[in-house]
Amino acid sequence: PAVGAPHAETVTAVEEPAWEPEAASRDIAAVRTYLTGPDVPAIVRTERVAETLGMSVARAERALDRVSEGSEQLNRIRSGAYMLRRPSKA
Repeated sequence: PAVGAPHAETVTAVEEPAWEPEAASRDIAAVRTYLTGPDVPAIVRTERVAETLGMSVARAERALDRVSEGSEQLNRIRSGAYMLRRPSKA
């Protein structure tokens, strides 16, 4: 393009649809079930949860955030990563 000419391509942000309560409940339930699996590592990564459950990273992050609220087993350690503490076996 000529100097000073506008760029031919426009970058548009892809927005996630609003998080509907019914879909949110399904996402949260799916994440809770996933977290009970025997092969889930102590460090839970949002991308892995999204891939495993077939949802977007944004949806997985929101569901993990909701599950971690007030939880002693799941705590956010940084964006995209959570620490999962399993009850000790006696």
